[in-house]
Amino acid sequence: MMNKKFLGHISNLDYGHIKRELNKITEFSDLSSWKIKKLNIGEMEHTYLFSKGDKKYFVKEVKPHEAQVNYFLCSLKLNHLPYSIHPELLKKRILVMPYLKGKMLRKRKIDYNLLGDFIKFQNKMHNRIFFSKNNIMNLKNYSNKDEGFCIKNFNRDWNVGYKNIINLKKIYNLDIISKFIEIIDKINSERDKIIKEFSQMPFARQHHDFREDNILVTKKGQMLIDWGSSYGYGSFMYDYADFLINDRKALNLVVNESIFCKKVSKEKVKRWLYVSLIKKMFNMLCWYIPKGHRNIATKKRAKKMLEYEYKTYKVLK
Repeated sequence: MMNKKFLGHISNLDYGHIKRELNKITEFSDLSSWKIKKLNIGEMEHTYLFSKGDKKYFVKEVKPHEAQVNYFLCSLKLNHLPYSIHPELLKKRILVMPYLKGKMLRKRKIDYNLLGDFIKFQNKMHNRIFFSKNNIMNLKNYSNKDEGFCIKNFNRDWNVGYKNIINLKKIYNLDIISKFIEIIDKINSERDKIIKEFSQMPFARQHHDFREDNILVTKKGQMLIDWGSSYGYGSFMYDYADFLINDRKALNLVVNESIFCKKVSKEKVKRWLYVSLIKKMFNMLCWYIPKGHRNIATKKRAKKMLEYEYKTYKVLK
């Protein structure tokens, strides 16, 4: 029921609160005239589709950091990073966006317009004055260097990812699993150097879940959605490294447009791409093939998933 209060640890809103805040907006002053459908997606309790005539809006309760990054997007107004039409509601942790019709991206091929907009986003978010001016949630997660978390996180992903792929080998005797183990065996000797280089890369605001499931393909091109994991800053190339490695034009776009590449050689950028790709691989092995994950529920699923991922990471071998 819509008036049932959600008592989860990440929410303190109920539908009554959302309704009262929406009623303050002229467009939603008569909510009884809107068709409201509850959507069972994501981790938040309150996610809805509001429709009235030709109007359709995605309405969602958001966490504080997600509200904040969406407010930044409202200020930037980039075509391929959808933003709220009522930024004032973000202070109340309510996101209202035009409903986007499309399908999730099914191949690792990025729209250059989307990549260009994301680079503009990262460039602007590097400006501390812009961050402070638009920091409506008073978050203190601006960072331009690693303070230890990056190294700790990478070490964890490396350890857990390696353990996961070894355990999977014991369950399914697949050649594709052996190929990933070969990659890890090759790069293990450089582990400390790789992690150090990754942590010393320039920091930029991250989406932190920049993958096919969060890229919507619409008539207007690819749209990056769901900023629920965008808690803060990190090594700037991490988010999209796996989209660059097999796409020279995409890499050149980053080299030419990212402010983080302006004062370094292209060879340095390629090295950043290499270490970022390794981090992305271990992140995948850490979170997408642990024991009990649906991706490895059957041998067929595990094979399909890893063969898809190997197309990207085979360059590390």
